[in-house]
Amino acid sequence: MPSRIIKLRRNKSKRIIKYKLLLDEGLSLAKSYPKLNNFHNLKHIVHDLKKSGIKDEPLYDLATRENRILIVFNIKDFRKIVKRNGISVINLSSNLSNKEADLKILKALKEMKPDQIKGYLISITKSGIEFKIPS
Repeated sequence: MPSRIIKLRRNKSKRIIKYKLLLDEGLSLAKSYPKLNNFHNLKHIVHDLKKSGIKDEPLYDLATRENRILIVFNIKDFRKIVKRNGISVINLSSNLSNKEADLKILKALKEMKPDQIKGYLISITKSGIEFKIPS
């Protein structure tokens, strides 16, 4: 199953990529990110998938199996887990409001290159967005 769906806009010059995303249990419900939820396939690990208390490694493996970019608050545990052939992880700063996170994640996904869906750590803070390959 492909990890993204491509739709054409009316002018057919720009493509819209619809990503599959998974919110970790520390994040708000999917409906708290209305723009992101509208443009992409957004699921919450607890409220949509009914998997409360799942550890980081099984969570990452689940996201990779389902081709869902994982969105978390605490990236430090995932630095050792992210694999080059596994899905990317987006780290949100806890200083962002849900509205700010909603807009910044949309921006990051828009800037994302096709090869960055796999194996990247993507940090989103008030000051910007950073794409890194874990060492």
